[in-house]
Amino acid sequence: MNKLIIKNLISGAIIDGYCDETIKLIQNKAIVGLNESAKALSIIGVSKNIDGKILIVEPNPVSAKKIVEELNKIKASVAMHFSEGDMQLIVGLKNHDYQWQRLECIYRLLNNNIKIICISSYALLHKLQKLECYSKFELKQNTEIKNHKLIGMLIDLGYTRVDKVENKSEFAVRGDIFDIFTPNAKNPYRIEFFDDTIDSIREIDVLSQRSISKLQCVEIFQCSEYIVSKDDRQRAAEKFRNLVKNSQNRVKNQSFLSSSETMEAIDRLEKLEENCDNILENGYFQSINLFSSVMFDKLVPIEELVQPELIIIDSQGKCEIDIKNKYESFKNDLSTGIEYGFSIPEQENQLFSPYSTIKRLKNYDKIYFDEQITEYYIKNDIEIIDSGLISLSDYFSTPEKIINELKHYEIDELNI
Repeated sequence: MNKLIIKNLISGAIIDGYCDETIKLIQNKAIVGLNESAKALSIIGVSKNIDGKILIVEPNPVSAKKIVEELNKIKASVAMHFSEGDMQLIVGLKNHDYQWQRLECIYRLLNNNIKIICISSYALLHKLQKLECYSKFELKQNTEIKNHKLIGMLIDLGYTRVDKVENKSEFAVRGDIFDIFTPNAKNPYRIEFFDDTIDSIREIDVLSQRSISKLQCVEIFQCSEYIVSKDDRQRAAEKFRNLVKNSQNRVKNQSFLSSSETMEAIDRLEKLEENCDNILENGYFQSINLFSSVMFDKLVPIEELVQPELIIIDSQGKCEIDIKNKYESFKNDLSTGIEYGFSIPEQENQLFSPYSTIKRLKNYDKIYFDEQITEYYIKNDIEIIDSGLISLSDYFSTPEKIINELKHYEIDELNI
């Protein structure tokens, strides 16, 4: 690749944006030697000249969040981090912040108003519902809807009725006033009715309850990532109950647990079985994300949800190591969880295998970023481009400084 193309690749991406010709030249090639700011500037340059979405794969959540921050410094709200799903099989903790962040990302994908999605490599293993499976509805000022119908619609989307709204996924009803806190909103909405007509819609402060702004309409998005449809709840509950009972029988026949450990394991499984009532009534329960492969037949990988035109993989070797290690850790946790009644064997299908994940990514156009040349690129005949910017970008830490500095440099002075 000659110096003219390299000049287009670097200064063109950072200052003017990639041209179509240059994008074709760098597809399925590895660009070595960019820091986070230079990577972000290059990604923005690429995004200006392709119509579709970009999926960025980072080796860990920290680097994923960092590149999103850099991207949003350059162009506000252009990128989001789609965080890893909660797979703590034994501890069973539920990080709601992660859940709300993922739902906000899905909501923006559903509305087609997000260009760049960034994930850690582990998220490639997770199985998700198709985009069309997620539900929302709109409330408009001066339209009619009966109170009891709105309450039912909110419950169907996973909302919990409370006396006073304090957290996302909650709603409260006081006479003709509905307060609703959606997972994709910063603040709750207050819907005031006159009879069955929506009289006003306001965004309110959750602490002071004072109005922040008036709105003409709002969209109410589901607040559980997985909700079993009404038509399928009976089947799902019966299937889940049978699987849990099979696990109870298996635990009873285990010989390596003490009698007290066996009783504790059976108690855990009995509590797990109680979720069947929640499936029948609401279509979900708190840890349903850990059993999604049991509840739903057709789950897809993240790239099918995003449908990217281009995938950018940062530090391919680290990403591959991470997904293999995380997969093994999941398998080990699952084995322990089955023995002690935290899990059931059917959860083994909860993740895609590392092998199938790596294989399916080969179907997409890609650009690789890396710190150095690795054996992977050589073995797979992936052309390597030395950006020549690493020494410059080390001195100038922000995108603005890099842009300003590059304007004063001739290409030869960058040693490209």
